[in-house]
Amino acid sequence: MKFLRRPVSGALLLISAICAGLPAHAQSVPRDAQIVEYPASFFDRYQPSTALEIVNQLPGFVLNDGDSDRGFGGAVGNVLINDRRPSAKQDPPSQILNRIPASQVERVEFIRGQARNIDLQGYSVVANVILDADAPAAARWEASMRYNFSVAPATFSGGISVSDRWGDIEYNAGVSGRTGSSGDEGTDREFNSAGLLSEIIEERFNNRAQSGSGNVNASTWFGDTFVQLNSRLFTEKRDLLRGSDIFPQMPGVEPARETIDGDSTLTNFELGADAERLLHKDLLGKAIVLFSYEDFSRRDDEKNFNACLLYT
Repeated sequence: MKFLRRPVSGALLLISAICAGLPAHAQSVPRDAQIVEYPASFFDRYQPSTALEIVNQLPGFVLNDGDSDRGFGGAVGNVLINDRRPSAKQDPPSQILNRIPASQVERVEFIRGQARNIDLQGYSVVANVILDADAPAAARWEASMRYNFSVAPATFSGGISVSDRWGDIEYNAGVSGRTGSSGDEGTDREFNSAGLLSEIIEERFNNRAQSGSGNVNASTWFGDTFVQLNSRLFTEKRDLLRGSDIFPQMPGVEPARETIDGDSTLTNFELGADAERLLHKDLLGKAIVLFSYEDFSRRDDEKNFNACLLYT
């Protein structure tokens, strides 16, 4: 018996333009009443290796990645990079920060209210990570292995990212991958109404997965217009195997067997761009283009071998 399902397959294109009127009184609020600055040296005691580790040590701040299921506006989170949020929906702020080496961070600003024409998007506080424009190119890599002695083989993961400047364009690019397996096995004994053992069921479960992702983020100025580009590609393949052997406690009856072999593939691609320009001293204009594509396919093969009565 075979089943073929493709529950999700499609693309989404979102275009929006935002013009935000900035209240005049926001310009008169003293900066130190709204912003607390923490230089990168403040976090040296924690020996951070990424911008994410720095933000997680910011006093009085809890990072929120937002919710990608609530649309673009709900996915922005409470973190900014150089006063701006990335034009990405499926790439949460924590992942973006995790790809930025700590050596690229100049300071972090803890913002508690309207300041410097920054839209808080409904959050009471936000963290603004300011990167050092003069910092040299930096590369970050990581690799790990996890081993479970009881049920599954080792899990391997790794990634590398590079942050640099090409002319007037600042960019961050990286790739990562992960492979692993999980599983379990057990025995179930069933008894009849008389309390006698009627059958023994031995079950096995194994789930193998391989995934990989890549990203490119870039930003630059075109005259008085600031432009950002964010892209992300993610793919994952899973192989699920489940098997059961049923041993009836009856003389002359062979055991029954059932196996389910399932394969699934997920591909997700997102490309976002935005342009921001100060139209007036109290009016900021921003245009966003977001393209998202996702495809999920799954195939299940099921085999059943019934118990067989032997004749002698």
